[in-house]
Amino acid sequence: MMTQEQINQQKRDKADEAAVLHNQASIDMEHGDYDPAQEKYRKVLEIEQQIDDKANEATTCAQIGIIAAMEGRVEEGLRLVALSSMILDEIDHDDFERAMLWINRLVSELECSPDRFEAMCGAVVEAYRQDQGRGLVEAALGAR
Repeated sequence: MMTQEQINQQKRDKADEAAVLHNQASIDMEHGDYDPAQEKYRKVLEIEQQIDDKANEATTCAQIGIIAAMEGRVEEGLRLVALSSMILDEIDHDDFERAMLWINRLVSELECSPDRFEAMCGAVVEAYRQDQGRGLVEAALGAR
């Protein structure tokens, strides 16, 4: 049986791994290399969910969503950015306002009515309850 210190060290190791991958994905994204960025973000998200790192999970969801929107899957991207904002709001994180800026931009681009957006958010909450948003991520990643 592992000691608490061993468990904590394992969690720190996973967090470090996620941070390195996240930085690599960000570099890919800056260079317009969206496919490798999204694959790295997918791995990062799995780790963040394993170690229950909500703040970084929210950031990763938003980044996958932003790439999806930039690649033309705007509604799928909006769903992930909305999920990000919900997580950030739940943990009272400062990045909530930044997520809301992206939401407003994507809602405008889709010409999405408030009722439609509210329904979308309800579906996002349910999807997160079912599988921690994995289906939303897969939809945002598109056919790969």
